[in-house]
Amino acid sequence: MKHEEVVTDDAEIFGDYSLFPIHSFSRSPPVSRYSIIAVGCEIYVIGGLTTPSSSVRVLDCLSHTWYDAPSMTVARTRPESVLLDQKIYVMGGCGRCDNWFEVFDIETQSWSVLRSRFADRDELRRGSMVYALQGKLHVVSERSECTYEPKSGTWEVDSYHGMVDVTVIENVMYCCSNKEYLMWCDDEDRKWKDIKGLENLGQYLISPWDEPRLFNYGGKLVVVWRQTLGQDFVNGESKVWCAKIALERLRGEIWGEIEWLNTVLRVPECYFCLNCAVVSI
Repeated sequence: MKHEEVVTDDAEIFGDYSLFPIHSFSRSPPVSRYSIIAVGCEIYVIGGLTTPSSSVRVLDCLSHTWYDAPSMTVARTRPESVLLDQKIYVMGGCGRCDNWFEVFDIETQSWSVLRSRFADRDELRRGSMVYALQGKLHVVSERSECTYEPKSGTWEVDSYHGMVDVTVIENVMYCCSNKEYLMWCDDEDRKWKDIKGLENLGQYLISPWDEPRLFNYGGKLVVVWRQTLGQDFVNGESKVWCAKIALERLRGEIWGEIEWLNTVLRVPECYFCLNCAVVSI
């Protein structure tokens, strides 16, 4: 990404900032958006998308090669996963089972089952998102939100906020809300507010239907989303956009400055975004 490179019209700059295909693992089917975890220069691909799988595949982004990590204790479909303190926590995707919640220790390369008194709650078993904040795991379902404290192994019911995607930067949560705004929230007052200064992003139609993905990129907010160009699902085309946003907290508000904004790929409209990850190279 070039600093301060912002598209202002229909011109598109691909060059060094395009998306390039890499070698696919023959036994690596697509997975859901919350089933991949980036750890350093590696990406862990966990479970299956439509067919239950206990496998864990790892992509080394330096060599562009795949290898198998130890399998989970149970096969899962669309599990939720999150990285916290060099451990990968995985939950859901296996129906009502005792192994609903388990953790992978990256250092010892071993899985352990964790017990949860909420494991039999349908909305949690169909949890749509999980993220880490202040040393705790937050599990967001369709109607509720719960937190898990790994040190004590305890769960609590938390306040619920409807959101599409969440990333954490310096203990502040950022999301694309159901109302099509980029918002932030700290762990103290738990009140979601709009990020100021991003009014120009509205013309690029960031909404839940655009499948936005939010990431912490060295303390800056990166948003990747799809923009549909027409109404023809079969023959139409979509753009994949990427924005890099610098953040500043000022007088109780967070302001965003767009440092880079452009399209990185054109795809048929029938395509959709499965996964994105930020890795260290």
